[in-house]
Amino acid sequence: MNDYGITNEKVIELEVERDYKELEYNVRVYSDTDEFLELNALREEWTNHDGKFDRRFGPAISFISADDGSVFRQEWYKDGKRHREDGPAVKYIDPITERVLDERFYLDGEEISQEKSNSAAPTLKLP
Repeated sequence: MNDYGITNEKVIELEVERDYKELEYNVRVYSDTDEFLELNALREEWTNHDGKFDRRFGPAISFISADDGSVFRQEWYKDGKRHREDGPAVKYIDPITERVLDERFYLDGEEISQEKSNSAAPTLKLP
């Protein structure tokens, strides 16, 4: 356990029905300092069975304020590469105002413009 009473590592197994296979994630939570905002934080990391950052249904890396529990940085990854089809893959949020300070868009590890990200987002086809 660390100073916050949180166990450093925990393995979570999730079954994903749409993929018809089981995914296994390793989740680490530890104290760290965010270099962009220079805040003390808890860092939450999700990795896949190969040890690469990966999380299909949320951010693989989150920085959470040690003071008030607000999330101020999030990063989405797929198989070790920054990747998100439905929004920014990297987000910095002001922990006081909750205003987005910076956001970056990535597909398969390559930084792209917001316009390209919008066109890559999956669309729902109605009958």
